[in-house]
Amino acid sequence: MNGYLHERSDFKDLIEITAVDLGIRDPALVEKDYWLMHLLWGLQQLDMDFHLKGGTSLSKGYDCIHRFSEDIDIKIEPDLNLCGFPVYCGKNHDNQKHRDSRAKYFDWIANHITDKIPGIESVLRDKTFDDDQKYRNGGIRLLYSSHFSVPGLKEGILLEVGFDQTVPNQPKLISSWAYDRAAATPGVSMIDNRAKDVPCYDPRYTFVEKLQAVIRKFRLYKNKNETSLPANFIRHYYDIFQLLDRKDIQNFIGTREYQEFKRERFRGDDTKVSNSEAFKLTDPIDRDLFEKEFNRSSSLYFRDHPTLNEILQRISKYLDRL
Repeated sequence: MNGYLHERSDFKDLIEITAVDLGIRDPALVEKDYWLMHLLWGLQQLDMDFHLKGGTSLSKGYDCIHRFSEDIDIKIEPDLNLCGFPVYCGKNHDNQKHRDSRAKYFDWIANHITDKIPGIESVLRDKTFDDDQKYRNGGIRLLYSSHFSVPGLKEGILLEVGFDQTVPNQPKLISSWAYDRAAATPGVSMIDNRAKDVPCYDPRYTFVEKLQAVIRKFRLYKNKNETSLPANFIRHYYDIFQLLDRKDIQNFIGTREYQEFKRERFRGDDTKVSNSEAFKLTDPIDRDLFEKEFNRSSSLYFRDHPTLNEILQRISKYLDRL
């Protein structure tokens, strides 16, 4: 009888071989990539309706960035029949009753999936990632038994559950490097635990959201005279660099649809991207800090890893159009 790939005695060997084949320095990334796939498959088995956005959607859904996304940016649609209580997640749902329903929902998700996904040893509410003012986002960390230990790599897999826009989207197959390697090996049989037809947010809209995120976070960084960058900030530069190389993104820039979504997303901020210093970094102190932070996260990148200077050069070519 077929079992899960992670139950095989040679699973660790498979992970290490796959890492070597792909030129990935840390096999723990290949292992985590497998568990990310398995977790999404597990949510599907529990009849949970979810959409992916952010880095996971870009890397696993569209293969348009070569950066490992440790956290899963996910929208899990509330189902009254499943959770048993109404969850208020509309844009205008901002009173205490609404906020309490969202906080309760995050707790419910963690409890609902506990002990129900094979191989996941524990499920924790990670409130470090909660938006504890409005509860528009909540963290849920799932832990598995790892064969590897890598300093700097986050423990387990974090579900960053939120209610942000995920339409338009396209259904995508979410597989993993290890699964694909095993499936291509004659004589290897296992349960197919790929997540199928997962709605993944349109990269064109993700592109606009990342432009806005960089401008907003850069402004906050400058206003506070910080000596360190906001968490998970620098990765947006790389993602924008990669997205600018896509034909669908280039065709989208400048369209009425692009301009309308940019106005909606920027919420009163200057929509002329070239007016922001965020994509120029002319201050040598800023550039030095950003470069150090970008290099510090180099272990999460695979295939080609551009320098920060190369990223800024590509962005500068299109800045006036953005």
